[in-house]
Amino acid sequence: MPPRLVIAGPSQVGKTRIAKRLCEQEGHWFLNLDPARQDDAPITCAGLLGPGGERKGFRFLGSLRLVSDPIAAFAAVAWAHEEAAEEPLVCELPIDRPGAVHAHLLRNLVTFLRPQRMIVVGYAEAETALHPPDGCELEHRDPDEECEARTSPAVAAWRKATWKSYFARAEQHDLPLARVRISGARHGSGAPLDEGDMQVLRDLGLPSAQYAEVIHGLLHVVIPGNAPGAAVTAALDHFGCSDAHLVHPDTYRGLVCGLEDRLGRHFAVGRIIEAGFRAGVLKVLSPAESPAPAARVHLGRLRLDDDGNEIGELRAWQV
Repeated sequence: MPPRLVIAGPSQVGKTRIAKRLCEQEGHWFLNLDPARQDDAPITCAGLLGPGGERKGFRFLGSLRLVSDPIAAFAAVAWAHEEAAEEPLVCELPIDRPGAVHAHLLRNLVTFLRPQRMIVVGYAEAETALHPPDGCELEHRDPDEECEARTSPAVAAWRKATWKSYFARAEQHDLPLARVRISGARHGSGAPLDEGDMQVLRDLGLPSAQYAEVIHGLLHVVIPGNAPGAAVTAALDHFGCSDAHLVHPDTYRGLVCGLEDRLGRHFAVGRIIEAGFRAGVLKVLSPAESPAPAARVHLGRLRLDDDGNEIGELRAWQV
């Protein structure tokens, strides 16, 4: 088993400082799984550093909380594991308000990593919360006194400044939906309706439907305004679905998104300006070089306004 080390604990206790020291002094790789506090990757991502602190890339998570997209979290760990290969890898796990779902995710990530060593900073309940594997060396440390605790407003102000800096040189990219796959918690996980089925959907009483797909008995429809109940019922019956999920196209405006190329590399983060399903174009603001080689757009949960203010996250399964 390749050397693996987990550093876990709440925010602002010195986890990243410990990890970077190992990265710079002992040649470890470092995966920072805290999407809200990234120094070497965009916020809402998991950043990977190689020996000496060399930037190796990032994976888009789409939220300020690791627990919001467990699949993306595991994909990031699997990617880092493959990139580091047999080299020592340090993984930072944030423990903030560890509810049942968060604790379950962290336990499974620890099981997946199978670390030989775990450093827990400022968190006494590590054995109960994380379930270290048998034979794992567990070390408890007090929070780093040199870490200056920041208030929530100060952290929000730092993130706003970071977002403004990231998008300072951004430009609009018009991504043709015919050549780009869009995926979110629901969007992109089913079978899109072709133009013939879309016309049937409109004829059933949803004339303004812009996009739709069927996902295991769920009819997912992007449509402005309200849809008549009778039309939705007719559509469910026609497409053999038991439930419908209707999304207004404005829901996508302001969402952060991750851009992935055809080789599966996450190369930039963007902010959706307009989801033009009717026109067949997704308009994204991003500092990626033009033309952006995007083959897939990962929809996040966090929304930003034009000034870099975070205006909340969508609820689970909205996109």
